[in-house]
Amino acid sequence: MYPFFESIRVLEGEVVSLGAHQQRVDSCLKDHNGQSLFLKEIQKSISFPANGLYKWRLQYSLDGRYFSEFLSYTPKTPINMQLVAADYMQYAYKFQDRSQINALLGNSHASDIIMVKYGRITDASYSNLVFFDGKHWVTPTLPILKGTQRGLLLEKNIIHLKEIGPEDLKHYSHFKRINALMPFNESPILSTQDLITF
Repeated sequence: MYPFFESIRVLEGEVVSLGAHQQRVDSCLKDHNGQSLFLKEIQKSISFPANGLYKWRLQYSLDGRYFSEFLSYTPKTPINMQLVAADYMQYAYKFQDRSQINALLGNSHASDIIMVKYGRITDASYSNLVFFDGKHWVTPTLPILKGTQRGLLLEKNIIHLKEIGPEDLKHYSHFKRINALMPFNESPILSTQDLITF
């Protein structure tokens, strides 16, 4: 019924980075010939939880229909992560159908995965990635999904673009997973030495 969705951070009753989510919704609907959806107007009709961290999961369709739900959110740190081949992965927008990603995760031997497309590192299952080279934080040039948090960090020059292959991981000591619910300054730092390779 609702083929697309956005996961939006709501902290202490305040919606975070709504403009970035609106841009992605606009792009998605334009690419799929859908009707416009105005997140600020939807926001006005909602009573948000006043305390705590929540995920506003906004599901929407091409004909202007939408459905909102709120989920209490606690970030999870993976026990381990594994590199997996994902050459045919297509997930340019937040589709409800995550079957390809879920299959890769289910066939792995880890609690989260890092997808490698045509020899280049892209994303984890639910997040973009940033890697630390000792001086700078960099993010893969061509992610599976261009996340809102990633976009904002690039705009502010907090992170930089870099092509990264599995063979380059030796140049990076640590990495983070980032998304709208797990911003850069809150995401736990993980060691590249703990990654399970092919």
